[in-house]
Parts: sequence; structure tokens; C-alpha cells
Amino acid sequence: MEAVKETVDQSLREMRETFVSGRTRSVKWRKVQLGAIIEMVKDNEEKMSDVLFQDLGKHSTEAFRDELGFVMRSATTAFKLP
Repeated sequence: MEAVKETVDQSLREMRETFVSGRTRSVKWRKVQLGAIIEMVKDNEEKMSDVLFQDLGKHSTEAFRDELGFVMRSATTAFKLP
């Protein structure tokens, strides 16, 4: 049990050091990036679907369900977080 506590404590120290260093980005910056991802997928959905068909043989419905839609849902969900 002590080893687990040490591992957790070490991880916490590393995360705090990273945060204090300024290497992490603000929530505002992250939301701008998520918005850009959402727009990129929307704007290029047909092209991305075509490439997924050419490379992997995925039908457009399958490409949206497994790839593009997954990215959109993940980015949208993360965007809604406080």
C-alpha cells in the first residue's frame, strides 16, 4: 500500500510542477482548439470519408460512425466541460 501512495504522490508532484511551469494551456485556449477540430471535421467530412474509403475500404456511414463521428462527439463533449 505504501508503494501505491508513493507512486500517487510522485505523480501529483509531477502534475503540479507541469502546471506551475506554464507548459499547460488555459481552458480558453483548449476550447479554441476543440472548436477548430470540430470545424475541421465538419468542413472536410467528405474528403476524410473518401480517404478512409480509399485507404481502408470504409463506407461513408462506417467512416462517420467509427472515425469522424467519434472525433466530433469527443471534441463536442470536451468543449462542454467547465
